[in-house]
Amino acid sequence: PILLLGSGPSLDDWLPHLKEWKGAIACSTSQLLLLEYLEITPTFLFLIDCDPNPEMIKLVGDYKGDQSKTTFITHPQIPREYLEAWKGPVRFFRMLDPGDEFSTKYVPMAVGWMNQEKNLHIGSYVLNSGNVVNAAIPVLSGLGYGPIFLCGYDLGYPEGVYRSSSVSRVDGKLELKGPADMPSQ
Repeated sequence: PILLLGSGPSLDDWLPHLKEWKGAIACSTSQLLLLEYLEITPTFLFLIDCDPNPEMIKLVGDYKGDQSKTTFITHPQIPREYLEAWKGPVRFFRMLDPGDEFSTKYVPMAVGWMNQEKNLHIGSYVLNSGNVVNAAIPVLSGLGYGPIFLCGYDLGYPEGVYRSSSVSRVDGKLELKGPADMPSQ
């Protein structure tokens, strides 16, 4: 079994119980500082965003947990700055973003996705479907995990709250901010 974290408000309901979880944990960069704050080392860290965001690159590089125990899972389109910031193991999955020319034209050529001469088509890729949890589920399933328990995957805004609590690093110290401390969307 594996616990897959999202950033929805129901994640707050799990906060008191996360340390009791004995199985694997997967998260995105959005929950990385929260897990560091709780002194929990995730098994997997997912990143699907292709934009080189300096704040996110810094977040990945400044993570104080044991990076050697967390596998960073991403795709070939990721900017190299993220890979340079992460000091632990890295694994790639093949992501397809049908609206992105790089995904549809260049990734197939680079990784041998198709061989039109021999009519070979390799259909093992993960469709970019809007959020990290949607991309992580087929990757984790392919790695043999199951059941996959979703936590903080709300797909809506219960009671007008759109996000779980988050953690920021301020002057080197981690600070927890609840949903009430964050601006509404």
